[in-house]
Amino acid sequence: MKTRISFKLLLGVSLLLFVVAACTPQTETVEVTRVVTEEVEVPVETEVEVPVEVTRVVTETIVEEVMAEEVAIGSEEHPIKVLFVPSVDVDVLISSGEVLADALSEATGLNFEVSVPTSYAATIEEMCASPEDT
Repeated sequence: MKTRISFKLLLGVSLLLFVVAACTPQTETVEVTRVVTEEVEVPVETEVEVPVEVTRVVTETIVEEVMAEEVAIGSEEHPIKVLFVPSVDVDVLISSGEVLADALSEATGLNFEVSVPTSYAATIEEMCASPEDT
């Protein structure tokens, strides 16, 4: 019974494919040639120079902006930022951080600024916002 249904299905699909293949339109390429006997005038653009008379002179003032020298990192104007994640009491972190900053200042001669952002995400944000300062 199964093979009979499979055979009928295969026969039906084959018949459908033959019908579709036979009904497809056949394209035929026809070359069309036509002899043109009339003449057409095509307008050609020409350039005409128009004399320009200078009636006034405009003077320009050029202003140059001079870039200010960058303050060296680690100076008093631009200290290195030391950031701590707020995992414990903020006052404890700041006082411990100040001790660390003082020790680093004595060892390197550079200035450090200790801060504790409000969250871990804020710490990462601060580091990404100014990577040369942290």
